[in-house]
Amino acid sequence: MDDTSRTRLHELLATQPLAVLATSDDGAPYASLVAIAAEGESCLYFATSRATRKWGNLSSDTRVAVLLDDRTGNRSDFHSAAAATGVGTASECIGEAAQTGRDALLARHPHLETFVTSPSTVIARVDVARWYVVTRFQSVDCIECSSDRQ
Repeated sequence: MDDTSRTRLHELLATQPLAVLATSDDGAPYASLVAIAAEGESCLYFATSRATRKWGNLSSDTRVAVLLDDRTGNRSDFHSAAAATGVGTASECIGEAAQTGRDALLARHPHLETFVTSPSTVIARVDVARWYVVTRFQSVDCIECSSDRQ
């Protein structure tokens, strides 16, 4: 694996406030935009209402993919943009873990305080098993994650 890919992954985790979360809706893919906060390579937090389709999907299938990218919408993206797809599982944070996730999300997204602290909002954690980092349009590296929490 190229160290450049790990560096690009860390840049994406540090700079991209949003990610696309892919879940399964009765076997069909379903994608949602979520605000994220990262804790290293192997942990992402997001918040969602219990009433959302994404939460309903996660309640029946915890497997997810998360996409981060730094595209600008310009033609140069084909050669300069990076994208990282993380695959793993999502779960609801309970008790102290929920407060940890809430704190991480509010540190990164203070403008979402009302939503993140609402009683109807779930704080979720994605435990990422591996990342696929794509650079230069078609160069792909796999980064395996290790975590004490997985």
